[in-house]
Amino acid sequence: MINEKKIKLWRRTLFLLLRIGLFFVCFEILLRLGGWGFITWQDFNNRIFITNSVRPLVILCLGESTTAIGGRDSYPAQLERYLNQINSPRTYKVINKGMPGLNTQDILIRLKSNLDTYHPDLVITMIGINDQELKAISKAQDLIPIPFIKSLRTYQLINHITSSLTQQIWLRSHAKRNKEIQRIEDNTEYLYLTDFSQWMNTEKIENLKKMIDDAAPEIESIKLEMIHYLQNVQINNVGEIIAFTNYSDRLKELDSYCLWVGDWYVLQEEYHEAEIYYMKAIDLYLPFDNVKGYLKLSRCYQRQAQWLNSILLMKKIFKLYPDNGEILFELGKSYAGIGDKESAIRAFSDLLTIFNVDQPRIYTEVGEWFQAQGDFKVAKVAYLKAIQLNPDKYLRVYEKLGEIYITQGRWEDAQRVLNQGISQNPSYGRLYTQLYHLYRQKGMSYLAQVYLDKSQNFLKEQYSLGTVETYQAIAKIVLERDIKLIVMQYPLRSIKPLQEFLTGQEGITFVENIGNFEKALTSKNYNDLFSDNFGLDFGHCTKKGNELIAKQLAEVIVKLMKPIQPIQDRYRQHFKF
Repeated sequence: MINEKKIKLWRRTLFLLLRIGLFFVCFEILLRLGGWGFITWQDFNNRIFITNSVRPLVILCLGESTTAIGGRDSYPAQLERYLNQINSPRTYKVINKGMPGLNTQDILIRLKSNLDTYHPDLVITMIGINDQELKAISKAQDLIPIPFIKSLRTYQLINHITSSLTQQIWLRSHAKRNKEIQRIEDNTEYLYLTDFSQWMNTEKIENLKKMIDDAAPEIESIKLEMIHYLQNVQINNVGEIIAFTNYSDRLKELDSYCLWVGDWYVLQEEYHEAEIYYMKAIDLYLPFDNVKGYLKLSRCYQRQAQWLNSILLMKKIFKLYPDNGEILFELGKSYAGIGDKESAIRAFSDLLTIFNVDQPRIYTEVGEWFQAQGDFKVAKVAYLKAIQLNPDKYLRVYEKLGEIYITQGRWEDAQRVLNQGISQNPSYGRLYTQLYHLYRQKGMSYLAQVYLDKSQNFLKEQYSLGTVETYQAIAKIVLERDIKLIVMQYPLRSIKPLQEFLTGQEGITFVENIGNFEKALTSKNYNDLFSDNFGLDFGHCTKKGNELIAKQLAEVIVKLMKPIQPIQDRYRQHFKF
């Protein structure tokens, strides 16, 4: 009977695994068919020119989604139309070899093949936005030993989604000291993971775990001592009990060990192990409550999107400590996570009106939540509380408050708040970006340009050494084949960083898309030019945005290619007519 149950269980498990495997196989096939369809369609459009009796000037556009998507509205397609409308004895063919998700290394790998296939007279690059991935992701990718797995479209899709998410996290970091945005608590509030990892490592964690295990009998002895005092002395809280014992320092030490190990496992995203050690810290103080341990455990649940567990835990502790605003804050976050907006508003509103919390971080996050809901009035109250508590720690408060004032057209208030933030930390680049938006909307183009230049200085950090070296290799290969190269920058971003690391290579023409977009934004809305803001200061272009790029490129190309006569026979043997 038992064997039959086991056989049934194995059969069910096997069928489940087969279904999962079949799903991924079908999904992989669909992705490959979709990719094949996209490439086939793209190649068909790119190869129309070979049927002509006279070879046109060939322009090869390299990039990622900002180049690839749009079809007839993409900038390469519009560029070809503009060039061929010019009264000229030559014709132009623009090849769109943009592919969503590519980084500069992917483009370099495909470069020689593309040059051999299309034999372009001119190459245009607008690349680099997909290069910014967090170090943890890069290391995780390096650990994948099987090339076959990397070749799977399913893996590549998941990798692209992950890279996009981590890119957004990186782009929204605010200056060097805030590049690691995940945080864990120390004895005051939060310790950035980058600081924690500087003095903690695997060897130290293993030593701490051993000390915790070795201290198990000692912990039991401490608990018995606490129970003894409970039975004989009128004691109301754990602090009074510890004061009556000789184990105060030792108990705090063991508590710190447990919390540190838990924090380490959170950093490694091994949440089950983190829960175990947070529970060990909580267990140290039973029958009383370790509020700090419970808060950490709640955040651990939140990282796993276990919102209900976090709600139940915080409601239990809040009944015991109804004056603790930090517990109410975590409860509100959990309500927001589960989608209970009314309960979240009630918790956060009580936090702002009834409680006095001495942590500006909490008020900042509450303000951001209300701002996302469109409640600027309450968000402003939260931000002002954060500034009042600590004016120089959470600089994104100034950015977010300035953003509200700009949205409301309160220019003087926005200018005052943003300059106040800059005075606290002049290296916080996002504040200059907000001032640029402010002066642009006010029509003060000179000041807008000044602050745009300042904000662009901080964008230089977005070009890693890998990006620089890969970009230089791309330029070298193109120029060695006596092909002209246009290096184009993304809309609203300065060309200067590209010019700096590509200097010394003759034959490069640099194109910037600031003036054309700035002029358009004086009469049009952002959404008229961009369909999103994935790059924070720019996004994927609409038809109108791509038109701005194409028109400017057409003017540059006509001047650049003027000395070149139309090529009739070059590489003719490579094409079928």
